[in-house]
Amino acid sequence: MSGRSRQLLDEWFSDTGVGLSAEHGCFYKHPANLIDQIRTPERESSPSPPSSDTDPTEGTNPSQQPEFFRRKTNDGWIALVDHVDSAWRETIRPLFQHYTERTPGSFIEEKEINLTWRYESADPEFGAWQAAELQVNLEKILSHMAVSIILGNKTLELRPSTVDKATAARSILKDLNSPEESDFLLCVGDGKTDEPVFTFLGEVEGSWTATVGKKQTEAQYYLEGVADVEGLVGGLAEC
Repeated sequence: MSGRSRQLLDEWFSDTGVGLSAEHGCFYKHPANLIDQIRTPERESSPSPPSSDTDPTEGTNPSQQPEFFRRKTNDGWIALVDHVDSAWRETIRPLFQHYTERTPGSFIEEKEINLTWRYESADPEFGAWQAAELQVNLEKILSHMAVSIILGNKTLELRPSTVDKATAARSILKDLNSPEESDFLLCVGDGKTDEPVFTFLGEVEGSWTATVGKKQTEAQYYLEGVADVEGLVGGLAEC
């Protein structure tokens, strides 16, 4: 599960055959060996989608929202967002461009649904200061839009409020019939965008969740670093 685009994830991981989720839950794809076995409806939608002029997640956890939309695409991916609302992107893009021009080393990453300002190559202290200022300005502009601000590792991203990684996790398990029929559920993540998945799986009996690094989290356990994650996965592979 990644914030990157599905095109980039396909480029990186298509040879592995693993299942993928892109743009913080906006899209997902089942493992290559399961695609023909899983019968996902071509299109699903709720009879009562959220109002366009209110925040559908106000006062609630996005991962607890009903599933409003799901559609198969022609490349094996399943979309959980009906269409790209270009209005908020056009509103925000000039602001992103302004901060990009003021912050050497930063750039804008435009994906199908989400819009990201990345500053990994900028001066760390100045980049963080600019990101904090950008966040304040975005919160004022987006106060009446169903768009969420996602703070990552030297990234600031905007995505629809109706979707998060837990939305994708719920849809994936639904396609697999039910969480109860799964042999083993493990979720490991290191960022704030993984917390809704930890919360969702916390209600699923027999699931295991772990964050990377000691921090306040909804996960049941923690691992010290990436090497520990590799060790855990390697140990499971040897069982």
